[in-house]
Amino acid sequence: MKFFTESEITTYFGQYDEQIEFIVSSAENWIDNEIGPLIPQKTVTIQGPKDKLTLEPYIVAIEKVMVNNTQIEVYDANLTTGEIDIQLESDDVANVTYYPSLEFTETLYPTCNYIMPSVYPVWYVISSNVNVTILRRMILRIDEPDEITVTYRAGLPINNEIKMAILLLSKYWYKNFSESLQGVTSYKIGDISVSFDKKSAIPIEINLVLEKYRKIHITDYGDIQ
Repeated sequence: MKFFTESEITTYFGQYDEQIEFIVSSAENWIDNEIGPLIPQKTVTIQGPKDKLTLEPYIVAIEKVMVNNTQIEVYDANLTTGEIDIQLESDDVANVTYYPSLEFTETLYPTCNYIMPSVYPVWYVISSNVNVTILRRMILRIDEPDEITVTYRAGLPINNEIKMAILLLSKYWYKNFSESLQGVTSYKIGDISVSFDKKSAIPIEINLVLEKYRKIHITDYGDIQ
């Protein structure tokens, strides 16, 4: 499992075994393929009052830095080298949590001035053979259509909404496995009613989350759909 601890899964399912672990890992991979790559948070221990982290093979694209579960503003991140300077208030040891991005190199063949890289959101363009501008963290704009080789850092930091979708999918698959509910469009137990999307047989609540984070598309004329 990439995004959950054993204790988190035990709390959600009320138990933990190899079967549940396999189902959760499969749900993680399925949703990762649908909207990812998803980036799990990283936690490291440093010694104050100031220390430097060098992230390899990860390069940092920080939305926030948490020190001992408290967000801090005093840090300096270098997206080129992947180093973070953390400034703490004392010499105490502290746990630092952050989201790192991944590095990708692609050769693209655009037919218009807009390119949709295969990974998003794009945080930083390291190098390219033409001038590139990042739009909406998902689209690259170039001056004219041309073959482009670009190296960039990207990835979608996993949040509580995505984690809940993974847990819901895990529970759904677990019920399918243990109770043979495949093909059922809805069921009701007492006051609890659950409905499924007939087309995909995936719970509607999960599809709503996936649609929120799936890529947008662009036309040959650069229009965003």
